[in-house]
Amino acid sequence: MKQTLILISQRVLPLLFVLAFTVYAVIEVGHKPRVLVLHSYATGYSWTDNVSIGIRRVLDEYPYEVRWHYMDTKNHSEDNFKQRAARSARAIIGHWSPDVIIAVDDNAQSLVSRHYLNRSDIRIVFAGVGNDPADYFKVNGAYASNVTGILEIMPLDQIQETILMLFHRKKTTDKIRIFCISDASPSAQSNRQQMLNFHWDKRIHLTTRTVTTFDEWKQALKNEEHRQDLLFFTNYHTLAVPGVNPRNRPGYIIRWTLEHIRLPGMGGWGYFVEDGGMLAVGPSPYEQGEWAANAAHQIIQSGAVHPESVGKYQHPGQFLVFMRSTVMKKFNVRLPSIYEAFARATDNCYQ
Repeated sequence: MKQTLILISQRVLPLLFVLAFTVYAVIEVGHKPRVLVLHSYATGYSWTDNVSIGIRRVLDEYPYEVRWHYMDTKNHSEDNFKQRAARSARAIIGHWSPDVIIAVDDNAQSLVSRHYLNRSDIRIVFAGVGNDPADYFKVNGAYASNVTGILEIMPLDQIQETILMLFHRKKTTDKIRIFCISDASPSAQSNRQQMLNFHWDKRIHLTTRTVTTFDEWKQALKNEEHRQDLLFFTNYHTLAVPGVNPRNRPGYIIRWTLEHIRLPGMGGWGYFVEDGGMLAVGPSPYEQGEWAANAAHQIIQSGAVHPESVGKYQHPGQFLVFMRSTVMKKFNVRLPSIYEAFARATDNCYQ
């Protein structure tokens, strides 16, 4: 009898241990805080990929259940697609019930976040928002209590410093003529307004133009080629280019511009240089991702219903420099060596 009991215990106890561990694991997984990272755009777009790197730098350190969803609204900017993408994202939120949503870029706010304002069960941390937050997060004149985030704003002070450095040999009485051209996307309109509202140095004369097709783009640049000193690029990803895959459009547009327009160009985001452009001074996507992920972590750890504990809306404090040396040489453009050193240190110097 004793041997029988020993035999039973040798067989049953390990099974009970495995069963108990399985139940514990299921309970623990079920109680892991859930974070949904909702991207307006898709992988393969450097801004999105680098924001994700910033998010992972933080969230990978914690035992959270993280889900990633990409709306892909830059490659597909049609209203019907956007609405389908919005319904899909809201369905995931309804089914999965995340504790915190990290919503990246403006489309995620206009299409999704605004449907969850003042909810006590869902906290929203935004990143990459270039428009006025009031456009998305105000209810009856007051900001929603369950939202915080970091704005995406071009570092125009540093951009202006760089422009003045580029033309430091110009006579101080001469105007520096800047032509900013962009697509007609909401992000582009917001960036254009930011540039128009900025207090530029009295020497800088800014002209802006919005186009919707590649043909309009080409014509506008040809018209301005002999009237301007520098081209400035913000957004061009939604331009209609017949016969070109949406994912290949940005590089195609910038390559054509370099081949046909004899003016140096500067961008407000690093993707301009990645697409073949000469120089960019832009906001740091890594800062956007890290700040949003740290805010999500603080909210989860504090158990706060209202994210005001991490502050309301944060202005970016970092910027990056991007350079392509072959294009700099093509236009005989020179900057102090510190620019190239900065670009190389951040792995943003291209040949």
